[in-house]
Amino acid sequence: QPKEPTSIGIELGADDFAISWETNSQGGSPDADCFEIKLELFDPAGRCLAPWWSRTIDHSGRPRKMLELAYPEEAKQIQVLRAFTLKVAVTAKIGHSRGRSLHRQTTRDSQSRQTTRDSQSITRQLSPEFFKSGRESLMAACRACSCARGAHMMEKMKVVIVGQQHMGKSSLANGIARWLHQDTGLDDQMAPAPAGHAAKTAETKCLEVPFGQFGFAFIDTPHFASVSDDNEQHFQALLSRGIPDGTRRADFSGSANLLKDPPQAAILVVDLMQWRDQRKEVERYLRKVADHFHSAAAGKVSFPYVVAATHRDAFLSECQGERPMRELEQAVSSLRECALTEHVYTITSYKKKAAWSLEVNDQISELLCALVTFAKNQDTALQVNRERLWCIGGLGAALAVVVALVAVSGK
Repeated sequence: QPKEPTSIGIELGADDFAISWETNSQGGSPDADCFEIKLELFDPAGRCLAPWWSRTIDHSGRPRKMLELAYPEEAKQIQVLRAFTLKVAVTAKIGHSRGRSLHRQTTRDSQSRQTTRDSQSITRQLSPEFFKSGRESLMAACRACSCARGAHMMEKMKVVIVGQQHMGKSSLANGIARWLHQDTGLDDQMAPAPAGHAAKTAETKCLEVPFGQFGFAFIDTPHFASVSDDNEQHFQALLSRGIPDGTRRADFSGSANLLKDPPQAAILVVDLMQWRDQRKEVERYLRKVADHFHSAAAGKVSFPYVVAATHRDAFLSECQGERPMRELEQAVSSLRECALTEHVYTITSYKKKAAWSLEVNDQISELLCALVTFAKNQDTALQVNRERLWCIGGLGAALAVVVALVAVSGK
C-alpha cells in the first residue's frame, strides 16, 4: 500500500480554487506514484448525495498544491457564483494498488460576480443594484418609525452593540457601514482586534452612518465577559441612560446622563464558531443577557434587540456534515431558544473589497429592518422620561416653597 494522504487543504478564491494535500513522511510504505483527486459540487441545502458537477484528476508525482483550478461553468449564474459544497477525495496509488481515500469538504454561500468598470480597470465593487431591494425595505421601515416616533429619532437612531470579547462587534459595525454606504471598498471605520489579542474596544465608540434622510449611530461597547453581579449595574446603565462617547465600562453607572436618551435598540453579537466549540458557556451568557434586555430600566422596559451570529462563512467552511445549511439552521434554532428571540441573523462581516453573498446581503437587511421596527414599537426612554417628570415636579415644588418663603419673609 502506498503512503496515504494525511491532510487536505481547500482554498476558495473569487474565480478559482486550490487543493493541497500531504502524506505521512514516516513509516515503511512506498511513496505513491499517482494521486487520484475526486472533486464534487453539491447543493448545500440538500443532503450532498447527488453532485451537480464532478471531476476526477490523476496527478503524478509528489503531493502538491493545485492552483487556479477554475470553477466550472455550471457554478456560474448571471452575476452570481452559486452556493455550493465542495467535496474532495484524495487517493494514493501505485500501479493498480490503491490506498484509503481521505475526504474533506467546504461550503460557501453564493458570491456576487457583479463588477464595475472605470477608465482604468474592472473592479469588484458591487453596483447599487445589488443592495437595492434590501435598502428599499429598510427605507420603508425608517419612514414608518419616523411617522410613529418622530423624525428626530430616525435622524440618528442609536444602536448599542454588545457581546463578549472577539465575537466580532467592531467588524460587524464595519460591515453594516459598508452595506449602508453601498460601498464594499470602504475602509474600516472601527479597528477590530485580531483573534487571540487583548480586547481592542476599551470604551464606548460611536460610528454615525447616514442613510438617506435618516441615520444610525452604532455604539461599540467594551466587551462584557459575563453579566455577573459585579457589572450587572453597568449593563443596566448602558440600556437605561445616555452614556457619553468614550466612557469605559466601569464608569457606565457614574456617567449615565438623565438628560440624554438611552439607545433605541441593541445588537447582541455571538460568534458561531465559539457557540460550536463552547456551546454551554455561550448559551449561558446569552440567557443572562437576554434576561437583562427583557427587564431593562429596573424592569420597566423590554429593550428591543436582535442577535447577530457572526462568522457564518467560517461555520459553513468547516462544517463536515451531510447537510451544511441544515446544521446552520439548527445552530440558529438553538440560539433563538437561549437568546429568547426569534430574530437571529447569521452574518459574515466582509472585509474591504471582499465578494459579498446574496444570503448575507439579505440577512443584514432583515436585521436592520427588525431593529427599526422594534424601536418603533418600544420607547426605551419611557422610564427616563418619567424620572425627568419627577425631577421637574420636584424642582417645581421646591421653587414654590422658596417663593412662598420669600413672600412670607417679605411680610
